[in-house]
Amino acid sequence: MLNNLYFVRAFLLRTSTYICYLFISLSTLLLPQDTWAASPDQLQQQSFSPYSISDDGYLHYNLQVNDSSYLAIVLNLNTLFPSTNVENLRLKQYELTGSELKISSYQGSPISIHYQVTDNELKILRTSNLPSKPRLNSHLFSLNFIRELETLFAVNDLEQLKILNWGTVPKENILLFLSQLNDFSNTAEFGYNAIHNLLASKNYAVAKFFYNSFLTKNKNFNDFELLKMAIEQEDLDFIKKTSLNSLDILGIDEVKFDYSFTQCTLLGKAIQQKNKVIARYLLDHRASTEKVYKYETEVLNAIQFAERAKAKKLADLFK
Repeated sequence: MLNNLYFVRAFLLRTSTYICYLFISLSTLLLPQDTWAASPDQLQQQSFSPYSISDDGYLHYNLQVNDSSYLAIVLNLNTLFPSTNVENLRLKQYELTGSELKISSYQGSPISIHYQVTDNELKILRTSNLPSKPRLNSHLFSLNFIRELETLFAVNDLEQLKILNWGTVPKENILLFLSQLNDFSNTAEFGYNAIHNLLASKNYAVAKFFYNSFLTKNKNFNDFELLKMAIEQEDLDFIKKTSLNSLDILGIDEVKFDYSFTQCTLLGKAIQQKNKVIARYLLDHRASTEKVYKYETEVLNAIQFAERAKAKKLADLFK
């Protein structure tokens, strides 16, 4: 395997009390320009070639071109495996090098695509076990762009983020690059970490921008914290733009001084906020009325919690 694909390992900690991550600070996640980049020699020493497969069946990976540039590679796997769902696409084995993409399945012969990079462009040389050449889309991006993006997120410069020129680079590839940089196992985990830190630093608007830029189509992203904040902000317009991935998840609501905590679903948070409009919207999207709020010793359904929260105007929604 050639060593010109980028990968940097770091670490990920998990809490013991709840299935979530103990997140490093955003200043570490989105590293400043003078500390974030590994040297070219360090990059070339890496031997693992990571990738991601989006929920719509596209393979994404990044190929190093030189010390300062990468090609974002995208392949529509649906054209190679038209009758295979995304779960089974992710079960296949993908071997990536600087000159070959090899896809193996439990059954059948492996598929190979051989290519080379010339003048910052990718050219397919030959294929194996394919009736015709597939289309490998490639988009050049630079480390300077990554540094600029990281810096803008680190300083929460929303206005500059809005006018940043992304060019044609797929944002899934940029998110993958940042995920690899921080050794997250997938883009959903990295996205959760970034959103968590942005919200912790009270940058809800930037957190929404990050979500809208990278995570709107990611069904594996745990959007509970972001949606909980959206409910607290009475931001129904934003809620309507999300996939409600965490609709019935019991997530942490409040942590007490003794480290005990309460949990709520999104509907439970809407009840707590006495927001009938958002509660109705969640119900219209089949939010469960069972187990909407959890204390240390009891779990309440929607009617019970509405009574506890003195949200009588919402109680009729659950009868």
